Amino acid sequence: MMYRLSLLIYSTLTVFGFIFMSCNNQDIVSTKDSEPKNIVKVDIDKPTRLMTGTRCGPPAGAKLTGDIRFNNEDPRGAEWTENWSNFKDKIEWTVEAAKRGSYEVALVYRCSKGSAGSTYKISCQDSKIEGVVRESVSPYFSNAWEEIRVNGILELPEGTSNILMQATHIPENANVVMDLFSLKLTPLSAKKKIQQDSMRAVNTRANTDWFVAAKYGLMVHWLPESTPPQGPKRGNKLNWIIHFSRRRSDATIYFFAPWRLCVRNL
Repeated sequence: MMYRLSLLIYSTLTVFGFIFMSCNNQDIVSTKDSEPKNIVKVDIDKPTRLMTGTRCGPPAGAKLTGDIRFNNEDPRGAEWTENWSNFKDKIEWTVEAAKRGSYEVALVYRCSKGSAGSTYKISCQDSKIEGVVRESVSPYFSNAWEEIRVNGILELPEGTSNILMQATHIPENANVVMDLFSLKLTPLSAKKKIQQDSMRAVNTRANTDWFVAAKYGLMVHWLPESTPPQGPKRGNKLNWIIHFSRRRSDATIYFFAPWRLCVRNL
C-alpha cells in the first residue's frame, strides 16, 4: 500500500511539474488599455481556455479597460483581475476561429460572501450570453476559485473577432463583481468527442478506492518558489502552512520542491 501511495504522489507531482514548466515556456504580455499583443486561436475539436493574466502562459492577452487591473503590476506575475467595480470596466480577448461555431462558456472566478449578485454579459459581435455571479466555495476555503458554466451558447464568427465581458448590474453591497482567472470555450460540435475522451482517460486510470478506504488525502498547493524566478517575490507561506496543519486533526506529510526543479529549459 505504501508503494502505491508513493507512486501516486510521485505521479501527481510530476504532472503538476510539467504543467508549470510548459505554462512558463513562452513570454506573452497582457495589455492595459491597449491592443492585445497576441490573437488566441480557438480550437474546433477541444476546449480553449482564455487566460486573463500571463503568468500561466499562452493563450493569454486580455485587454483591460477602466479601473479594473491585474493582481500584479509586473505582467510576468499577472494571474487574475482585481478591482472590477464599475460598469466602465471591461475585459476583452481577440480570438481567431477557423470557421463559424457555437460554444459553451465556463468561467474560473472567485467571489467572496456578501459580494455575490452582480450580473454580467459576454458578447461577440451580435451573439451575447448573460450570467449571475454567485459566491464561490470549496471544501477548504471560502472565496475559492471555482469553474462555473454560463447559461447560453456563444456564437463565434469565422476569422478574427473580439470577445467582450462587462458587468450589467452591481449590487450596492458588492465590493467587486468578481476576480476573473480565465474563460473557457467548448465547441458544441466536438462536445461528444470531448466527453468520450474524458471518460476514456478516467477508465484508464488506476482504481483509487483503496486510497479513500485508507483515509489518505492529497493536497497540492504551489508556492511562489514552485515557479520559475520571474516577477516580484510574493512572500513565504511557510507560517500559513504550519497554521493550516495545526487546525487539522489528521497527520500531514509535506513534500517541498525548490524552484530550481522548474526552471525553464531545465
